[in-house]
Amino acid sequence: MTVTAVVVQRVRVRWSKEDRGAREAARRAALNRAFPLPAAPPGTPLVHDVLIDTEGGVRIEERTAAEAEGVRLRLIETDGGLKVERLPSHAAYPVPRHRAHLFTLGPGQVGRYLANFRFTGCACAPCWHYEEWTTYVATLPARRDLFLTRERYDAEVDSRVSLYGRTR
Repeated sequence: MTVTAVVVQRVRVRWSKEDRGAREAARRAALNRAFPLPAAPPGTPLVHDVLIDTEGGVRIEERTAAEAEGVRLRLIETDGGLKVERLPSHAAYPVPRHRAHLFTLGPGQVGRYLANFRFTGCACAPCWHYEEWTTYVATLPARRDLFLTRERYDAEVDSRVSLYGRTR
């Protein structure tokens, strides 16, 4: 099987330990989960990475990456479709030490991966921040609104955990 188009968008919401309360959580939940896609040449993979940093207000940074590894994914084309794997990250919690298979998409399908993490600085600067990721992967041509109105996914993995020592 040949996948003719691949589009990836990762939306990361980042916050500090000072922004852990219920009011701040409600504010983060109201932030957009999908963004309009930038233009891409037809037939080329598009990897769109969005960072929403809530420290000191809301700052949004967008960039495109050359490969899915830039958003911590590995995409492998197989006879059964496009295999999507999560790559290890440098998170303090949870510690994803190994690659993990998330899902396989056939032509024209869309998958979503949800995860959250706590990251720490080095031992000389003991600070930390939190991130919640919503990552979309599509085997469809890029359209500006590809992920904006979607309510159903052909594959979905929710790996979010309690980052504060409580169970969800």
